[in-house]
Amino acid sequence: MTAPPIPQVTLERYEQAYRGLHPIHAAVDCWAGRRPDDLAIVNATRGTSLTWRQLQRGSMALANELWHRGFRAGDYLDVTRLQQLARDEVAKLRERGRWDG
Repeated sequence: MTAPPIPQVTLERYEQAYRGLHPIHAAVDCWAGRRPDDLAIVNATRGTSLTWRQLQRGSMALANELWHRGFRAGDYLDVTRLQQLARDEVAKLRERGRWDG
């Protein structure tokens, strides 16, 4: 028995299907406002976690860095490039003594 094919979604179809739903950053902002110190992400393998406040601040810092590097709404970002940006930011935080991970 074979698995059904993975459905292909165009941007137009996506925008129609999900019109009216909240983007992920809106959900993070909502929970950061309501329950900033509750856990948002737990990494059981590493034994680390992030609160909604930390997730919001980190995602805003990443968005700011992407903006300064020339990314704009609608641009595509290669995941390998995102990983390098994350490593760069962690290195900056470690230099400032603000990263203990």
